[in-house]
Amino acid sequence: MRVAGEGSRSLHWLANTRDRFLQADAVARVRLAGIATSSAAVTYAVLIQLVPRWLRPVDAALLQVEVVAGGLALIGAAPLLVTAWRASRTTHLQSVESMTVAASASLRDTLLDRSEALSAAAYWELLVNLTRREVKGRYSQSFFGFGWAIAQPLATMLVFTFVFGRLGKMDAGGAPYPLFAYAALVPWFFFSNSVNSGMMSLITYRNIVTKTYFPREIIPLAQVASRLLDFGAAAAIFALMLLQYRVAPGAWALMGVPLFVMLFAFTCAVTLLTSSLNVFYRDVSPVVTIALQLWLYLTPVAYALSAVPSRYRLFFSLNPLTAIIEGTRSAFVFNRPPDWSLMGLATIEIAALLVGSFAIFKSLDRYFADVI
Repeated sequence: MRVAGEGSRSLHWLANTRDRFLQADAVARVRLAGIATSSAAVTYAVLIQLVPRWLRPVDAALLQVEVVAGGLALIGAAPLLVTAWRASRTTHLQSVESMTVAASASLRDTLLDRSEALSAAAYWELLVNLTRREVKGRYSQSFFGFGWAIAQPLATMLVFTFVFGRLGKMDAGGAPYPLFAYAALVPWFFFSNSVNSGMMSLITYRNIVTKTYFPREIIPLAQVASRLLDFGAAAAIFALMLLQYRVAPGAWALMGVPLFVMLFAFTCAVTLLTSSLNVFYRDVSPVVTIALQLWLYLTPVAYALSAVPSRYRLFFSLNPLTAIIEGTRSAFVFNRPPDWSLMGLATIEIAALLVGSFAIFKSLDRYFADVI
């Protein structure tokens, strides 16, 4: 009797677990767990093959154990992905059936996840209006107004100049250190401010997310677009600094266009990823805030990449912002070509991250209205 009772409780637990997986929130959590586990395992396996042996802080026996563990993690992610696929398929069929029944009873009381497709011009107008609203809301009731757009990079440049330039005697490659640091702070603050505001954008606009359907990626992209005005103001100050220090940009300054495209694409990719995950896990916001603070010092903003010891340079090179910042300095401050190997690696990473972030965002946006 006791065994039978335990067996019935086990079956009851399995039935409850299956019911939870059939809910939208559970589907999103299982899918996120599967994607995270499989991505970590694949990334680990790739890095094991790419990282030189002298950078591996383990011996051969421990390395074999870690490879086996990574393989098991990848294998363990497969059932999660299969469960998520089956649950999402079942949920989709049930939702279609329920919407059909509800539509026959009362079409006005049914909120569809998809509406009639609008033209690209309508979506563009929505993006422009949200961007204009963000800019007005940010500076409309501020005493300094638009001046805050240039105060942040200027104040940081002064601190870096005193700490790293005067006290630390950091080598700027022969360029004036304020110009050297400010050239890196302009793209950095565009990236960090866009991610900080875009990460919370879906939560901020929960009213329109839950009431009507439109491409939800417009909301975080509007946050990125609203920072273009700040970027333009900071870039104008950088142009004045070039005149002050009598640094004439040469032909390599044309590299500013592809560098900005890389910066914008990378910013959009990180913003889409963090904003979608923040809907399901509110811990994402403090984690990203702390990560951005550490990221600033792990990116060659206050120093040059050449100042990094060679044994750590590979890890700094995997950061796409390293190529963007180093390329900006090379093009505008030193008038020389960028490091093409860094540019190529960063381009591949940014393209892969942008495609992956957009795919994850679109796979999760159907659950935003239920979870947010």
